[in-house]
Amino acid sequence: MNRSFLVGSFSIIWLRYPSVAGCWFYDTNLTGYFLVSRGFAPLMVQQGQGHIINISVNYETMKRRGFIPYGPSRAATGSLSIIMAEDLKPYGITVDQLLPGSITETGMIPDQEEIRAEITRNR
Repeated sequence: MNRSFLVGSFSIIWLRYPSVAGCWFYDTNLTGYFLVSRGFAPLMVQQGQGHIINISVNYETMKRRGFIPYGPSRAATGSLSIIMAEDLKPYGITVDQLLPGSITETGMIPDQEEIRAEITRNR
């Protein structure tokens, strides 16, 4: 079950999460990908080819204010994908990340004004 529904436009709501809520994000966005890949990678190694695609989000979304624990769990997905790609490359297996865009305003993609304001503040 994808528990990403807890993501929304909030700032420090994660301080009120029960501990298990943080685990849900990592179970879905990291452990789930690891277990599925671990299950199929041996078959791909045996065939001498394969392709694993993990779905993640763009870097800006990973580090957005209010996106704990979702952002860090997706950053972990990115790291997992990069390391798996290197480990599986000698066996003819590629690992990629799909970073889907948004066609509606969901709060997952920061708007340009917010990014410009953050850059200005950090100068």
